[in-house]
Amino acid sequence: MFVLYYVQFFKFNKINKQQITHNSQHNQSSVVSYKSLVTRSLFFAMPVAYLVTGATLFDVLPMYIMLFTFLAFANNELHSE
Repeated sequence: MFVLYYVQFFKFNKINKQQITHNSQHNQSSVVSYKSLVTRSLFFAMPVAYLVTGATLFDVLPMYIMLFTFLAFANNELHSE
């Protein structure tokens, strides 16, 4: 499950070369915004935090609720563009 999540995460975060040339032709900044950087960092760190928590607390219902809520939110964000 986490392997598929990270495949989608890294596929979504690839920088398209055509997009960079398109931005430079229109004099737009291609610098990643701070909000985008924080969001991507959290999307990367949250599953790792779940795995660490899951190693210490086994089969606790709130962990599953947060995991599936996060995966639903990540699915919405990664497929919205």
